[in-house]
Amino acid sequence: MKVLIVHRYFWPEDSVAEEPLMLKDYVNWHLGKGHEVDIVFGSQDDYSDLWKEQFKSKLNFHYFISDIDRKLSFLNRILNSIRVLLLAARSILSSRKFDLIYVFSNPPLVSLFINILNRFKKKKSKVIFILQDNVIYRIKNDIVKLLFKNYLKQVVSLSDVTLTLSKPMKYEIESYFSEKYQSLVRRKVFVLVNFCFDLDTSSDDLCHKKDLIDIIYAGNHGPSQGLMSFLEVIANIKNHRSLKISFYGEGTQKEEIIKKSRKLDLMIKFHPNISRKEIKPIIAKSKFGLVSMEKSLGSYAFPSKLASYLSCGTKVIVSSNGEDPLKNYIEKNNCGFAVDSANPTKAAEIISQKLELFDERKNKISRKVLEQFDKNIYFKTLDKIIFD
Repeated sequence: MKVLIVHRYFWPEDSVAEEPLMLKDYVNWHLGKGHEVDIVFGSQDDYSDLWKEQFKSKLNFHYFISDIDRKLSFLNRILNSIRVLLLAARSILSSRKFDLIYVFSNPPLVSLFINILNRFKKKKSKVIFILQDNVIYRIKNDIVKLLFKNYLKQVVSLSDVTLTLSKPMKYEIESYFSEKYQSLVRRKVFVLVNFCFDLDTSSDDLCHKKDLIDIIYAGNHGPSQGLMSFLEVIANIKNHRSLKISFYGEGTQKEEIIKKSRKLDLMIKFHPNISRKEIKPIIAKSKFGLVSMEKSLGSYAFPSKLASYLSCGTKVIVSSNGEDPLKNYIEKNNCGFAVDSANPTKAAEIISQKLELFDERKNKISRKVLEQFDKNIYFKTLDKIIFD
């Protein structure tokens, strides 16, 4: 079997999202089955020596060198998306016949064009569309939002399989279709939560001494994260100056967040973005990890930070403006609690109480929860979805 994977990034890129790191395991999974794999992507650097060392089987790289999109202008982001598409199109239209093609929701539109190209081939490939982030929630213009919804409908319709990260995400996609077609769509839209590539469920030491940080945030500092609202919550905690709170990461709103933190006289320590290897032991010694959202996003995404925190044995605080489907998830799995940042006084009371009652012995993450992010279970499920 010949497999093509198309994504904006690839391993060892660890400063953008989970997917580039996950793709290493995707590649190894297919290589382990004796498949030939081609991968199209962009990279910050030429890691060809590292790739050759890591992947000794049949693996073909098609890539370009560019900084990560987060650091680039909007125009350059579009140009990089076009570069990904052109490399993918060249591979698809070449003499190589791919049996399976993976396309992701990032970069947008690439998945649609690849599906269209696939339709013109004599021997069509099986296309797996992996919806990591339904960015429709970021679109404010109603016309653009409608166009984007129709784009997603087309991609889901053309793809053989669509993978979402949660039931609310699946239901959201299905709601875009009329009742006449929902039953058809339902058969090929699946839920498969991202695995945590460095999770070790065999360890008995999943609970660590929580003596370093009360609340840690590790991730992007942008408008959609709602960190400005969470600062108001912290400011309403009576003893907030005695709390140990650390924010790690970068983003377009970071300077604004720092200014507001100082204005509110908060004692938050801000740190630059560091590697996953460096951040994990810090998370492990924190009482709670923060998953913050400007508004309810549970129907559009499943925060990768959630798995990152839990995999370190650290429960989470989900903060959103209004109720969020993630609240049901974390309460059902006893892996944290949720607060409504629209009511900072009430949210502050809840956080203060949880911190006061924190007991490391009772805060252990169950292995059953962690196994939801186990990559072996993930690929067993993926195998059934694709090959059964």
